[in-house]
Amino acid sequence: MAYTDKTKAAIKTEVRHLINEEVAMFITDTDLEAWIDRGINHIARITMYDENHGTDSLASGVTAYAITDTNADNDQIQIANVLYLGAVNDGDNAQSLTKTHPRQTSHNIKAGEDGVPSEWWVADNKIHVWPPPSGNENNHIIDIYYIDYPDTYVEANVPPYLQEYTILYTLSKAYEKMERFAAAEQYMSDTTLTSARAANNSLRVFAAGCAWSSLAISI
Repeated sequence: MAYTDKTKAAIKTEVRHLINEEVAMFITDTDLEAWIDRGINHIARITMYDENHGTDSLASGVTAYAITDTNADNDQIQIANVLYLGAVNDGDNAQSLTKTHPRQTSHNIKAGEDGVPSEWWVADNKIHVWPPPSGNENNHIIDIYYIDYPDTYVEANVPPYLQEYTILYTLSKAYEKMERFAAAEQYMSDTTLTSARAANNSLRVFAAGCAWSSLAISI
């Protein structure tokens, strides 16, 4: 059996059938659309399925690089890893930088120390690298791998790997509004458990080009 994308309208129709409210009465379409978006955000946080990466050039003596959301859709991201690629973005000489904390790095800071970055951390919405690049590393490339947590699901269709979880989450919120709290709790539990299993089974998609995944690094 082939699994295909479903539109949000199809998800809403399926949920309405399951709650036996084919025509909007107590549960509005606005309710369902909001819960679908929240459900996908919830699932994204559990499974970390939306992985992406972005590159930027280092600048001599600069340690902090600002992170901006080029889609302006208020996404939240989690930085997973930072690679130093050197002068050419081919990956052949990629080196993984060590995630650290500035408290630890401060013990290693020496006046005038610069060179190839070996450590990174995040503070004040910026990626910090240490040591600061020297003139030799000017315009060299770092590659930032991150997990995107969409604030709003902007795609018209819901892909197969999100459909079951989205329906369970939306059912839970519908039953919660109906004050059928036992059913709401059960469906939310099912959502969490099935999503966790998906994460354990490494159900992840490298979402290059995904409409809500966009990262820019700037100085």
